[in-house]
Amino acid sequence: MSSPITLDPERQVKAREYARLRRGLFFVDLAVSGVIALLWLLLGWSASLKAWLLTFTVTRNDWLLVAAFGAVFYLSFAALELPLEYYSGFVLPHRYGQSTQRLGGWVKDQLLGLLLAAAHSHHAGPRRATGSLRSC
Repeated sequence: MSSPITLDPERQVKAREYARLRRGLFFVDLAVSGVIALLWLLLGWSASLKAWLLTFTVTRNDWLLVAAFGAVFYLSFAALELPLEYYSGFVLPHRYGQSTQRLGGWVKDQLLGLLLAAAHSHHAGPRRATGSLRSC
């Protein structure tokens, strides 16, 4: 028979602390996302971006304008949340021995995530127009 498994009490304390920090960072991220969304609405960034995109004569295709709006909106979120993402996704896991990934690999993973999100949003959108961006 095998011997019973014993858990290291010190590692258990660290694991609970790590889990507590991760849960806290989840709620901080949620709050930051809400603040960013409110800033887009309350400060008029959304309307300004729409007006700016409509000044382009390159395309009058509503789908391309919506895609451009979504890309700028998503990239602004990603840029504003980057410090929190760096801390929660790179610094904290290294501090608690949960990761050995180098910074270059982490950056590469983040960029691939942006590309996958863009590709997913491109393919997941509706296939038939129901309105016009200009009429909003």
